[in-house]
Amino acid sequence: MEITGFEGFEGNVKTNFNTGETYTSRIGLKYTLTTDTGNGATPSGFRDPVKDGFGDTELVVGDLSRVKIGFGRNVEKFSLKYYVITDYTEKDLADEFPDQVGKIDLSKITTKNFDLFYTLRFIGNKNDETYTGPIATLPSEVTFNEFPFHTLEISTTRAGTAHFDVLRWTQSASI
Repeated sequence: MEITGFEGFEGNVKTNFNTGETYTSRIGLKYTLTTDTGNGATPSGFRDPVKDGFGDTELVVGDLSRVKIGFGRNVEKFSLKYYVITDYTEKDLADEFPDQVGKIDLSKITTKNFDLFYTLRFIGNKNDETYTGPIATLPSEVTFNEFPFHTLEISTTRAGTAHFDVLRWTQSASI
């Protein structure tokens, strides 16, 4: 029997996450900010959406941050609705890749000239799988069907913030 889970962020209290603290969503998922730069970058947390059509609240994972989402059970057939906003500056480029200054047009940043904006790490009882999150400047949806997992870790680079509107999953039959 399939049990479908859904987390839209409407109704969650808007808050910026503090490193090391766990926040429980209104449906019981556990969100923990494990890494944060604390250098004035966009904070992670439940925030007002930047783009239209995203309800009244979204999950934001700020620049150079890592947020773990604990499901409390094994899940599979996972999908998310998201978009990425880049605020990468010439100073960021000079700090990370000084040899690329003047070679990348930051007003047209894409995965062709900057291939890593965020990663998704699916943590299961028997395996860990990490995927590079695809860039999407407009709200998009991506689905993963490979294996059961119980924790999702979202990590961002200095290139931008990842914004999530909806998480969907099917509870796994495996333990």
